[in-house]
Amino acid sequence: MKESALQKKVKKAILEKYPKTWYYHPCDKSRRGIPDIIMCVNSKFIAIELKRDLNQTEPTPLQNYNLLKIRSAGGFSFWADSVDGVMVLLEYYLC
Repeated sequence: MKESALQKKVKKAILEKYPKTWYYHPCDKSRRGIPDIIMCVNSKFIAIELKRDLNQTEPTPLQNYNLLKIRSAGGFSFWADSVDGVMVLLEYYLC
């Protein structure tokens, strides 16, 4: 599955489980390192980096830096490579 297909499946799963979600998929590819999904659920800022590229299975140093900066500012950020991985982490954080 390509990363774009994973993004669509993740978005669908998130919005089904958390319908009152503000969800943004950044499409500005000129800003490297920005997480693939930025959202707000129950007053909580969440950023998710998705990985499905066989050549790159972990975030880049810049992506990791941005995920860390989001956490240090009080948000919740993580990377995942599956819908189940995203949903488990969201359930843990939001409950």
